[in-house]
Amino acid sequence: MLTACTPKSSDDTSNPADPDADTDADTDADTDTKYAGSDTSTDVASTSDNSGSAQTVAGLAPNACGLYDMSGDVWEWTQDGYDKHLSDSMTDPVGADVGDFRVGRGGDFLGSAAHADISRRSIYSSEAAYRWVGFRLSR
Repeated sequence: MLTACTPKSSDDTSNPADPDADTDADTDADTDTKYAGSDTSTDVASTSDNSGSAQTVAGLAPNACGLYDMSGDVWEWTQDGYDKHLSDSMTDPVGADVGDFRVGRGGDFLGSAAHADISRRSIYSSEAAYRWVGFRLSR
């Protein structure tokens, strides 16, 4: 179920996102920004441009939903099977139902800021381990 978060105000202490919400909704909360929370990668994303290694959670600014590290640090392993987008106008595609490859989102500490762009996707084998691929937790 895709549930977009409501950008929180500075005095809001409630849970910023539904734990079952899709990554796209949480990442794209700042749909007017190139990265999750800013147009400047170094504000919100740990990449080779500013760190070159995995960083402590919440070390940079959050996005509009109060979520940290939605760009950079590690590629997010998603449930989506990898499949080429058929159209640039697709919204929240789920990808292939079967297959050995999954979609990675968000970029990583080894790649440049270009890889941390919220629209960027990558492909990873479901049968391999990568030190630059992980997942993001929300409470």
